[in-house]
Amino acid sequence: MLQQTQVGRVLEYFPRWVARFPDLATLASANRRDVLVAWAGLGYNRRALLLHDAAKTLVERFGGNIPRDIETLRQLPGVGRYTARAIASFAFGVRTAVVDTNVRRVVIRYFGLTIGPNPSATARQVETLAEHLLPPRAYVRWNHAMMDLGALVCTSRRASCAKCPLAFSCRSAGSITPPERRSTPKETIPRRIWRGRIMSILLSRPPLYRATYKEIERALQEGFPRDPQPYLPDVLMSLARDGMVSIPSMSHHGLRSGFRGFIRLAE
Repeated sequence: MLQQTQVGRVLEYFPRWVARFPDLATLASANRRDVLVAWAGLGYNRRALLLHDAAKTLVERFGGNIPRDIETLRQLPGVGRYTARAIASFAFGVRTAVVDTNVRRVVIRYFGLTIGPNPSATARQVETLAEHLLPPRAYVRWNHAMMDLGALVCTSRRASCAKCPLAFSCRSAGSITPPERRSTPKETIPRRIWRGRIMSILLSRPPLYRATYKEIERALQEGFPRDPQPYLPDVLMSLARDGMVSIPSMSHHGLRSGFRGFIRLAE
């Protein structure tokens, strides 16, 4: 839930989620609609389906137990390098560096790294250096501290070097300039907003409800400053590829040329 979502919103949703799905077996046995309804409002709904798939995998392959090994964790749906390390560190006390966006920024500035053209190489370099910084003890608290340092002191918009406990040895201390802010045209609507609105439409209808293309198009026109028609086929196909909606026997070209079938939540 914390991926790309503010803590305040997660604190609101997490207790309700755990009350609805108190263990992995309950989540694994739930249907996709119930999972999406419980998640509704958090955004990035694909995370809910990946969490659902991960619960199924844990029940079927691991007897309902969460593995401690980082590489095994990475085999779970929706679990990447950062999430696997976070689970291993915070849940099981494994000695590993947890590198989120904030920690990455701190490490890059502390060592005075230059971001190269290969993001993967830079990510591996940052992880190696973050591992090098880990203390022999209290490394879980260290991970918490590094994340807080990047979130509260060494932020992307402002580096408060005078307050930073690492300033005495940081290669970038006192020389960090805030990045230029890029303005987004007000009329631009990110794809995730279109996707979220379509999912809200389908989730607000009774189970097994099938919507027509025109119905979804009309619903999207309410309260949006842009005509959805140029974007709707791409958005619907992206939802279908992610396993969130079902568009029977339909191609991208078919959507653009006048779709007459039905769209429903994927089972």
